[in-house]
Amino acid sequence: MTKVVWYELKSLTNLNHIQILTNAHKVVKIDLHNFNIYKDIIESSILKFNSEIEWDGMWDIQEAHERLLRKNTLYLFLKDNSPIGHVWYIGEYLFNAFVSRDREDGESQWFIQQTIHDIFKNGYTTITLYTEEWNKRAIGFWEKLGFSIINKNELIEYGREYIHKTQGND
Repeated sequence: MTKVVWYELKSLTNLNHIQILTNAHKVVKIDLHNFNIYKDIIESSILKFNSEIEWDGMWDIQEAHERLLRKNTLYLFLKDNSPIGHVWYIGEYLFNAFVSRDREDGESQWFIQQTIHDIFKNGYTTITLYTEEWNKRAIGFWEKLGFSIINKNELIEYGREYIHKTQGND
C-alpha cells in the first residue's frame, strides 16, 4: 500500500516567497469561458505531463473539460507562451501539480505561489494536498513553501477518490 503525507497551508504569512523577474513567465487561470482559447495549450501540457510522469492517459482534454464543468480550477504555467506546468484545485485541495523537468531554479515554487495567492484571494482559508511518502523531493518542496504535515495515511483511505467525493465530483 502506498502511504501518503497530507499537508496544509493556512495562511499566506506561512508561504515562503520567491520572485522571478521576467516577462516570459505567466500563470493563466482556466475556466469554461476561456477553455476553447487555451485548449491547444492545455492539450500540450497534458501530453507533457503524461510523458514525463509516465502515467500514460492519466487525464485528457475531455476530462479537463469535465473537471471545469464541476467548477474545478486549472492553472497553466506558461514560459514564452509554451506550457511548462499546470495545477488543479478542487475546492481547497491542490491536486495534480506538475512542472516540467525543463525548468529553471525557482520556477516551480514561483508558479505554485502564484496559484496559492489566487486561491486565498478567492476566499479559501486553507489549502490541502497530499504526496506519496516515498517522494522525498516533493515533500521537501512543500515544506520549503511553508506547508505543514497534518496526517499520514494509506492512499486507499483518502487520496483522489476522497477529494472528489468531498467536493461532489464523480
